[in-house]
Amino acid sequence: STGGFRQRGSSGGITTWLLAKLLNKGKVDAIVHVRASEKPGLLYEYGVSSDLDTLYSGAKSHYYPVEMSGVLRHIHEKQGRYAVVGVPCFIKALRRLMLVEPVFSERIVYCGGLFCGHLKGKGFAEMLATQCEVGPTELFSFDFRTKLSGRSSSDYGVTATGVLNGEKFKKISPVSQLVGTDWGMGFFKYKACDYCDDISAETADFSVGDAWLPKYKNDHRGTNILIVRNEDVQSIVDEGIISGDLTLEIISADEV
Repeated sequence: STGGFRQRGSSGGITTWLLAKLLNKGKVDAIVHVRASEKPGLLYEYGVSSDLDTLYSGAKSHYYPVEMSGVLRHIHEKQGRYAVVGVPCFIKALRRLMLVEPVFSERIVYCGGLFCGHLKGKGFAEMLATQCEVGPTELFSFDFRTKLSGRSSSDYGVTATGVLNGEKFKKISPVSQLVGTDWGMGFFKYKACDYCDDISAETADFSVGDAWLPKYKNDHRGTNILIVRNEDVQSIVDEGIISGDLTLEIISADEV
């Protein structure tokens, strides 16, 4: 996509592109998504973004434990139209809440889903940072998805930023050189994830994942898989293709 969304995102950048369009077109007043936390000892948390700069700050994937009580309280107390982004279990829970609490069904107008292999506990970031020579108590930011030129899109890097010997320290390392980054090994996985079969956020208006398929993997900039289940969202995507903002092609459900 154009506008720096691909460079800014974990993969093709289409999640942030769609959310920005929903804001720009006045379809929503705010985006509820995960972004960097300002609380000590917490890397990421759910927040509410009503402008593009704040929205962009939440781009990329954050493999980190979060909860929704604060943002749900905000939606309940502050009238407006919201788009909420989350992994499948969060979106499914939100849909169920919307069935029994009218205020949420009125105010949440779009749900965006992220493909998910399982959730990670806090120890995942700490384990990777430690391998990057930044201990858990010295860590103050962590980028789980750093794009590395010359590598396949699935062989991305991580960036740990912290303090080493009293000085600010940053280290980038490819995930292929770190222990515990293979999702199949299930390091720091929630037990409940063993019982979940919703990989693609089936109840979301649109779902986005990584196109780690042979014909796309060699492009280190990343490519998205996008599933659309909402006519409004589909019309925005169609406009993006016509304008040249997006380059998309149809692939089969079997390939996905």
